Amino acid sequence: MAPIRGPELAKLFRGHVSLEIGDHGEVRPWRLRHEERRLYAASLAAMAATAAVRLRGRFRGSSFLYLEAEVAEPADVDLDVLKRIAGPLEYELYLDGHGRDGRDGRVQRRVASSASGASGSGRHSVRFELPATEVTFELWLPTSVALDVFFLDSDGIAVDICEFPEFPRWICYGSSITHGGPSGSSASTSWPALCARGAKWELCNLGFGAECYLDPSVAMVIRDTPCDFITLEVGINIQTTTAMNVRTFSSALMGFIRIIREAHGVPILVISPLRYGPLEDRAPLNKAEFMSLKELRHCTRSCVETLAELGDQNIHYCDGFQLVSKDELLFDGLHPGPEGQRQIAEVVLSELRSRCGWDGPLELPPAKPTVELAAALTGDYMVDLPGETRPSRTLVKRLEGCQSRYVAISERRDWPPAQLHLRDEFVFILNIPVVWGQVEEKQISFSNGAVWHRLPSQQYGGKGLKMLLLSAREVLCRNTSAFKFNASVGAGAGWKLLTCDPKIVDVLRNKGKLRGLASDLGLLHLLPQHFEFFSDAKYPCILKPAIGTFGKNTYIVESKEQAMRLAPDGLEEHWILQELIRGENEFSTTLLVMDGKIKDWAGMKYQYSMEAYVWPHVRLIDQELCSVPEEHREIMEEFLVGFSGICNFNFKLREDGSMCIFEVNPRVGGDLSFDIPKPRARALLEKMDAMFS
Repeated sequence: MAPIRGPELAKLFRGHVSLEIGDHGEVRPWRLRHEERRLYAASLAAMAATAAVRLRGRFRGSSFLYLEAEVAEPADVDLDVLKRIAGPLEYELYLDGHGRDGRDGRVQRRVASSASGASGSGRHSVRFELPATEVTFELWLPTSVALDVFFLDSDGIAVDICEFPEFPRWICYGSSITHGGPSGSSASTSWPALCARGAKWELCNLGFGAECYLDPSVAMVIRDTPCDFITLEVGINIQTTTAMNVRTFSSALMGFIRIIREAHGVPILVISPLRYGPLEDRAPLNKAEFMSLKELRHCTRSCVETLAELGDQNIHYCDGFQLVSKDELLFDGLHPGPEGQRQIAEVVLSELRSRCGWDGPLELPPAKPTVELAAALTGDYMVDLPGETRPSRTLVKRLEGCQSRYVAISERRDWPPAQLHLRDEFVFILNIPVVWGQVEEKQISFSNGAVWHRLPSQQYGGKGLKMLLLSAREVLCRNTSAFKFNASVGAGAGWKLLTCDPKIVDVLRNKGKLRGLASDLGLLHLLPQHFEFFSDAKYPCILKPAIGTFGKNTYIVESKEQAMRLAPDGLEEHWILQELIRGENEFSTTLLVMDGKIKDWAGMKYQYSMEAYVWPHVRLIDQELCSVPEEHREIMEEFLVGFSGICNFNFKLREDGSMCIFEVNPRVGGDLSFDIPKPRARALLEKMDAMFS
């Protein structure tokens, strides 16, 4: 059989809005009208070019299926957007998935690499094995890249085009939560794909990551596309970016739906945003016209009710907060992982049955077998980076109470701890979205060329301290879910607890509250000068969050205008504007404290390449263990009344030799973990152990 190209290949595509056929017969699927791409924002056009579609057909007497494709860079789109979202070239083939007996069928997965060896870019191919019988195939393409499919080949004698006209057609519009993506799910296991496979619907996924802004041009595409059901997952992009206020959002949403209604009387299910803790009760900007997520859900419901009262009897509302039962199923606090995807699919199918009159099949396809890599992922690694001759060591640990979430802690001071998300055999670095890795037997190979080599597990000598260091009884994960430790159970198991009142910890860790404590103690002169208003500041100065670590969102601002751009809702309790303390030397002191009394200490002195900087965006010149003068220890002890645990003071010395304290971290810091010489660190921990003898 000759390879299938051009118009014949185009007949196999499903889930697209338009197809662009190139000079060499390659087919590029689009999820909007590609010939009108200049009518869309360039970032929206980029998302529309991503290949969240599939191929379907039937082979007879074939032993293999071979596809050749290339990651595309379409004209007139924002290519930077495509680079930021690129993920693995992950293909999934289902056999008889929508075939004669309705079974979900068998699935084969392939992760392609380009000719250069890099997965996620360039020309590549995939090959699947087929039984030598007549078989229906459905091939799901990668969701996060634009793709040119050059040809499909097999040794079979014929290919039939499978139209399946009896399947209801479903248009599913939304944000990245609808689009799906490599970190949250594979192409065929996003919640829209699960619904479509379970209910036997023909899916047209119009989810556009970070681009769900109720564009009228998108509404026109939905209006002009034949369908039997429509879901609109709306609001999260608009609320988090303050793209609309309460007045403009209501008008835009109802106008969007009215455009669709010009051609479609089919059921429309409007889904409000999923839960997202940081913005549930407040808007990103502290202005009355902008909405919290709770307010936006109420506004969305009101819009749906208004349209229904005006005669639209086929429109329905679904509360997005109820779609996922707990925060732990949102791997980054916002996007659902595999279990969250299934929960959303179950609720949406139920809603469509009860509200929209769907009486067809509703059983979700079976869950994909879990790749048990959790135990294999944790441990020590030696990290090789392209262009660097000296490897560095990294420790990967699992985050308690957060499914599929891990933290990687490097010995390098210029690498803050990175949160990792594990999905199947893929690892995604959440604070570097463009980087992902594939877990192999003895290493993790990353898309940026880095390789993490797993080190053999080791048994460390010493007394093996049986300690649990808790600065409070409740440790909060980034997605705001709480892990609560039962002290009595821990003590019964032999754990030794060094902890204190969480209120004390809260004051020390919050830079705003720490300032209040210093004021009460008469020690404000030991902190950087604080500015209440942008107009009062002496520029350049430092703008940083009231609560934060590792220099994240901390800036040296040169003017009032720059500060106001970075903190447009004002300072209030979320931001600190303070004096810039110059000097290339910075000090960090770790303290072992019991009931407010310092029992041991270890100091580190760091020399940096500049006098004005924000760590870690500066080069480290030198570091050394240093003494901690008694007068400094006495000052620190004044801040620590009632505290028990290990903490860390970070400060510089002014020209007159006095301390200027930047922050107090009521936890084990990076200096104790990585920088303090191991014999000194061991001595401090052994002293802590002796305190319980």
